Amino acid sequence: MEILKILAVGAPIATALIALVAAVIAFRALKAQQGIAQSRTTIDFFLKIELNVYAIELHHKFRKAASQMKELVSKPDLQETTDDRDLSAFLDFADLIAVAIKHKAISNDIARAFWGDVLPVWVKDARPLIDFVRGSRSEGTQATYAKLIALAKRWDSPHSSGAS
Repeated sequence: MEILKILAVGAPIATALIALVAAVIAFRALKAQQGIAQSRTTIDFFLKIELNVYAIELHHKFRKAASQMKELVSKPDLQETTDDRDLSAFLDFADLIAVAIKHKAISNDIARAFWGDVLPVWVKDARPLIDFVRGSRSEGTQATYAKLIALAKRWDSPHSSGAS
């Protein structure tokens, strides 16, 4: 009889502990599923980019223009040229990657493994155009490409994991 009284007193505590353990297990399972989904999304995203003719063409145009970026931004009619639209589209695309990483829509680790060595170089090469867009266009502000610049700095740092 005495044992039953002790068990009766401890039953609510045991029930609470079991519920807590179940909640911790469920939370960890959700986080694991989120990580798997994020990784799959990232890989799918990059596969689609690599197979997209337009994205490849934009990248080639950007690489071709990279060495002449200062000269390009000094053109008075730059905003009306195809070069400007294509280079801006490429930067917008790279900025989209930075935004997706910041908001954890895609995996920073996988994205960095895939583009970590080139994205900081792209930003350095494009800095004249980025500054031009930020300073001389009606749609540009100091916030334009800010996440891209921040990501490039994190990825360029040898001591950083690049995490947001």
